[in-house]
Amino acid sequence: MVPGPAFLDFESAINPTKVLKRRKLKDGDGNYVQYQYYQDGWPYELLNDARDAWLACQIPLAASPTEENGWRRSTFGAPDLSRITALEIHADTWGSGFTLWIDGVSFEPPRRPKLSVAPEAGGIAVSWPATHPEPVLEAANHVLGPYAPVAVMLTEAGGIATAQLPATGGQRYFRLRMP
Repeated sequence: MVPGPAFLDFESAINPTKVLKRRKLKDGDGNYVQYQYYQDGWPYELLNDARDAWLACQIPLAASPTEENGWRRSTFGAPDLSRITALEIHADTWGSGFTLWIDGVSFEPPRRPKLSVAPEAGGIAVSWPATHPEPVLEAANHVLGPYAPVAVMLTEAGGIATAQLPATGGQRYFRLRMP
């Protein structure tokens, strides 16, 4: 996959109407990855929601090819995403004119999940948005470490991963490390 960036971010606006069909990342050999937004299993023209307003978009470069609600990825040929030479954004005017603004196009590194800590009977619950690959929960007695992996059984519900930890009687610091 792509070393480094995990998302394509951009903002766009449209006036008066149009259909944004697909976004492509092409390598120097003409191979490409195409991204299209889906809702309930059908292509959804996301930018129709951006009439006369800015709409921030974030496309996960490793999107699933079977995504039902969100960005779907299709691969044509054998694209090398470390050698991207072009970004194509296709729109359909349906025979009428329009103005399409695109701003702030960037490739962004993977975002680190945000930890939440809440007291519970006999200990604490440490939770974060569930991601794959699953990050490793680490703990230390001092903010500067040393940090060590915490052996826990994770539960996942509603897109949130949670680890229940017993009370230790002392102060502890937690962080997530991506494998």
